[in-house]
Amino acid sequence: MIWLWLIVITVAASSAQLLPARFGNGRFYYESLESDKISFYTNRWFRAAYTSQASSVQWLTDPTCSTAADPTSKFSNQTIRIRCTSYGSKWFQVYRDGNTSTADTFYVTIKKSPGCYQWYIVSGVSRDTTTSTWIKDLNSVKKSDLGSVPSYTSGIQARVWVVDPSRMSSDEASGRAVQPSDYSLQVTASFYSLGELPVLTLLWGDRLKTSSTNFSTEGYWSLVLQSGSPGSAPLQVEGQDISVFDCSAESIQSVIDVSKYNSGTKVVLTQLSTNVSVSSSDAYLRLALDICSPTVAYVTSSSFGPRLFLFSQNELSSSSLYSLPAELSISSIIDIVATYATTFFNTDVGMFWTKDLVTFTKPEGLPNIPFAFLRGPSYCDISLSAASMFNNIVLAWNRGSNVGRLYFSTNGGVRFTSIEMSLAPLSTTQATVTGFIRDATVLHTQGVVLVLISDQSGIDRMVSFDPKTLKFENLFAFRDVSSYFPMLDRSQAVNQPVRQLAVDQASGGDLYVWGSSVVTSPNGGESVFQVDLKSRDPFTEPINLASNEFVVDMARSFEGSFAFLTSANRVFAGKSGINVAVEIAAGIPIDAIATLGFDALSRLVVYSTNSNVSGPYIISRIISLTNEIESPRVPVSLNPSLACVNYGWSTDIQDEYFLDMDETESFTAVVQPFESESSSISVSFSNVSSILINRTISDSVIRQGSLNIRQRTVNVSFVSRGRGYSGKTEVKIRPQAVDLGCDKVEQVSVVRLGCPTARRLVLRASSTYPPLATSCASLSNTTFNVPAGEYITDYATMSSSNHSSVIPYSCNLFGIPVQTYYGSFFVPMFDLYDGNTFVRNVTTDISLWELMNQTTFIYNTTAGAAGCLIKPQRWEDFFSTGSPGTSWGSWNYQSCWDPSLTKNISNNDASSITYQILNATNYNALTWKAGHDGLYIFQATVMDPDFSFCTLQTQFAVYVYGAPIPPALQVTIIVALVVSVLFALAASYFTYKQARTKEKKA
Repeated sequence: MIWLWLIVITVAASSAQLLPARFGNGRFYYESLESDKISFYTNRWFRAAYTSQASSVQWLTDPTCSTAADPTSKFSNQTIRIRCTSYGSKWFQVYRDGNTSTADTFYVTIKKSPGCYQWYIVSGVSRDTTTSTWIKDLNSVKKSDLGSVPSYTSGIQARVWVVDPSRMSSDEASGRAVQPSDYSLQVTASFYSLGELPVLTLLWGDRLKTSSTNFSTEGYWSLVLQSGSPGSAPLQVEGQDISVFDCSAESIQSVIDVSKYNSGTKVVLTQLSTNVSVSSSDAYLRLALDICSPTVAYVTSSSFGPRLFLFSQNELSSSSLYSLPAELSISSIIDIVATYATTFFNTDVGMFWTKDLVTFTKPEGLPNIPFAFLRGPSYCDISLSAASMFNNIVLAWNRGSNVGRLYFSTNGGVRFTSIEMSLAPLSTTQATVTGFIRDATVLHTQGVVLVLISDQSGIDRMVSFDPKTLKFENLFAFRDVSSYFPMLDRSQAVNQPVRQLAVDQASGGDLYVWGSSVVTSPNGGESVFQVDLKSRDPFTEPINLASNEFVVDMARSFEGSFAFLTSANRVFAGKSGINVAVEIAAGIPIDAIATLGFDALSRLVVYSTNSNVSGPYIISRIISLTNEIESPRVPVSLNPSLACVNYGWSTDIQDEYFLDMDETESFTAVVQPFESESSSISVSFSNVSSILINRTISDSVIRQGSLNIRQRTVNVSFVSRGRGYSGKTEVKIRPQAVDLGCDKVEQVSVVRLGCPTARRLVLRASSTYPPLATSCASLSNTTFNVPAGEYITDYATMSSSNHSSVIPYSCNLFGIPVQTYYGSFFVPMFDLYDGNTFVRNVTTDISLWELMNQTTFIYNTTAGAAGCLIKPQRWEDFFSTGSPGTSWGSWNYQSCWDPSLTKNISNNDASSITYQILNATNYNALTWKAGHDGLYIFQATVMDPDFSFCTLQTQFAVYVYGAPIPPALQVTIIVALVVSVLFALAASYFTYKQARTKEKKA
């Protein structure tokens, strides 16, 4: 053992490279030790590890780099630390057991250190199992709970301070410190005294909000956070560019996980002791993510035993083993699927679904048998409601001889429906083999389920069906293309299905099919294109896999990156929009069981099981895809750096658009290509039948330093084709001058043709019709009276009531009434809003219905004055077809002055029929005939079917004041006044006569 340690500390460092220069003789990886786990800087250590079987390992490095022993090394020099004093691409070589013919050569790109210091952030809460309350004081929070907070909770504490990466404490280096070390305290206090202040910015989403920031005498800024919906909250911490001795604190990116299940000890299940017997050999490792709350993960592995599974709510940074309740009598868990609303367990005694990890229920419509294959949603469409079928879909099937029955659920597995997939040949080809279902997935952008079947003629083909209508469509068939798509089924040899489906998580639109090669479909399976898997080893096949190798798994990130894992545990990484994936040094031993994933910051993670009985049970390791792509491979002439080939590429395209009728949206894209590269920008729409598109292109030259750089700008606008064209279309935009090294490759957006979720009709405020009150509080307990004979009680007979009605007024429902003078015309105007954001004025046809059935108002325009060509529709025409007030709308509206109509209205109808439609051009208005002040409550409805996909309605109240006195009352008042005057005159005369009589007597 002493002799082996001497080998570790006498690592060679030479400027001469070993020959031959190879990549692929062994397995190794290099790993960043920075806080972001992906950066490599001058004068900072990073780790390199050799993972192939060996007794000892020798490392050679670039002469500007040095090595040191690493405490994580499991055998002689298996793991070392490397530090380079200069930046650039640095070469390294490694070989095993003294045999130079096993050497591998690789490069790591080192960058200049951005600063001397870094920001550090920590947050988290723990559950007090005695009181079931949250422990929010970070000093009392378990280290395993750091980085995770409950959803919809206020008063969460976070702490931020400044660290020196070269002098961090062990807890700071591991991300488990809750207060600064003595050195970090001094550094942070120095920054604070100079006016430094941390700023937290969410990179996407709104799951966290900061309510206050204070500096503590203990050397950190204390922040109070409020959490929202469950999921990942990736954030950036940066400062005000304050420097201490010319050194500033560089910004960092971090993730706070917002938990989905907050019930603490009530969460599931039976949590097992930490000392669990773990198998030394793996057969499988399956990772199931809650696609709408990806911090939640479930893992099954043969190393845990068939009854156990791992459950985590913080992206597997901490986890525990669980078993399902004993009363379920489960011997083995086959698979787990997580949907938006439920978690679904496939076991040896059947299926179970749960919403809370407490109550487990068997689904309806599903045979009580184990299923070999289970699939859930591959993409979360957060714009859809919680009840969305595609966020809650579960697919189940068995692979048997000519078994084509597929079971599907659109409510998280609560209830299933089955459908029979035809396995018969499409042509006259004789059925020569048995057919079966290979795989199935969901294509969100088109709203269909895609099924990959092997039919009875031996041809693999894709079929889609709509889970709403069960309508089928045959798509691409893998026939006569074996030379271009060499995807032979190796399941007989390896006893597993190899040709599978997956959907890109960045948009839910790109489809991938993999097996012994990989193809992608940008149009939902109608056509496919090869994805070249490019080996970094020049001595193996340059494109695609070895003859006995196939793809077994795929991971996708939310920003468009993807990675494939092969049966030989090689990893190929790429990005959506580029049909090339390059091999990276993932360092997975050829005989290991591992799986891939991407975290909330779109970093590639390798997951594997740990044989340590005390945990952690899952080991995760982040691979720096950026460095792998930027760094060349030997020979460099064949494997150069895949750095970006443009100076800049940007677009203001949004993640999604809601496109209503007669609305235009637009975006702009700008690219500045290298001199030898194309300036073209590709813009594609997956469904051009539903929208009209307009593109404009302009070219210019800009000056940057001494360079004249070409710049192309593309403006794209699009508008709905109108009624009958709803649904979704996917927009993809990318420059031709792009490579895997570019931060941005392809930008994807979804255009939803339909009613925007927050769209509403609003009565326009007007000084002509001022509000009756300043707030609803002053109108509480308000009632209004509708006199007898002024409202209809039966529309079938048009009979009125013979008694008055007193009606309580709800200001919260109808708003503050607007006022209008009795003798004036009332012309309400309306606007469209998305939430509280103004969209546009409403100038189209609108109808009014008085909700209290009052009849004391009329329209001042006749059919003839409105220019009607045919008899206009009115509410009276629809009383017999449905409920009054709801039987007439945009679905059955016919404009009477449509220019396409032939005039067919009598002079009598034109002059006598009132026109009951308001719009901005016909000057129609309401007038009042009650003869008294009163309150009216109207429901306004947009009638034009070509104005919006929405059913646009709003309710409002009008208070009519200043009504003239009724004639009968006028006569009564006049008579009373005359009588009063006559009485006064008589009384005056009588008084006068009395006075005169007294004078005469005197």
